[in-house]
Amino acid sequence: MKTIQQVLIETDHKSIESAYFYEHPINLWEVKDLDDITIGEFNKSISARFQDFLNKLCEMNAEASPEKQGILFVYKSQTQDIILGEVVGLIHADELMGTEELENLPLYAYEFTEQKEALSFLVSDNKLTQDNIMDVIVDFLHEISFFGYDQESLEEEKKKLDESIKECEEHPERLITFNHEKFCREYGIPITEEYPEEIEKKRAFYDAGMEYTRYCKAIELQRIKDSFGK
Repeated sequence: MKTIQQVLIETDHKSIESAYFYEHPINLWEVKDLDDITIGEFNKSISARFQDFLNKLCEMNAEASPEKQGILFVYKSQTQDIILGEVVGLIHADELMGTEELENLPLYAYEFTEQKEALSFLVSDNKLTQDNIMDVIVDFLHEISFFGYDQESLEEEKKKLDESIKECEEHPERLITFNHEKFCREYGIPITEEYPEEIEKKRAFYDAGMEYTRYCKAIELQRIKDSFGK
């Protein structure tokens, strides 16, 4: 398996840029200080900044975690939000090799992971992953730039997260439960009619989707696990 950094180096950067901004477009009305710049100049500036970001990642010294080797892979998923789509997941190699219950293997987010460590993640050689390699790249870039291309606000956000976790642990009484019906009534939002058996049908649909997703995930994970023995 190649590292995600190797994949970035070997993939055309203009193609990556096109795929990335197709998936994560920039809305002009969300950008400040555009009074003295044309749309063309703005696009050129954004492109140059993104290409600098890619080049920086390709030249950075990747540092793998001594404890957890991450592996990126793609699996089929069916939930209420995604109908028979593909999802990119991150697992830890030691946990994969240490269990037979692959359906329950945890997946990890990594927006709080430093870029130099994330670049050491391996990319599965499974066919589904390789067939959707651009999705893997786009998902990866979005995760590691969640707090800026240079992760400029990463430490501040980590501190806020730690403080929030501490507050939840020390003051659980401050946690707020969400009441959908109360929220709708408060803000004048029409409450959608529920059919007599809708909740049960929706639950059955959700449960079937989760069973399908766990099955597909386990198939892909078993293939990764088998590849380590080759």
